[in-house]
Amino acid sequence: MAKFKQFTNAANQYIGDPLTINIDIISSIYESIEANPNGNLVSHTIIYGVNNVDWHVKESYQEVLDIINSD
Repeated sequence: MAKFKQFTNAANQYIGDPLTINIDIISSIYESIEANPNGNLVSHTIIYGVNNVDWHVKESYQEVLDIINSD
């Protein structure tokens, strides 16, 4: 059975929207620093899926790990 966990979207066009991910298809998790639409550098976490799709989320790397590992 798939497990779904909710995060906060950090992709430019969807900032702040809820994002629910099937954690069974996560391949890796890492932090990235990128420019936002205003040109300011911001850090966010990227969740990379086995299907070569990535999701940029507002939660920190540690918060993502905590959410994934929670029951």
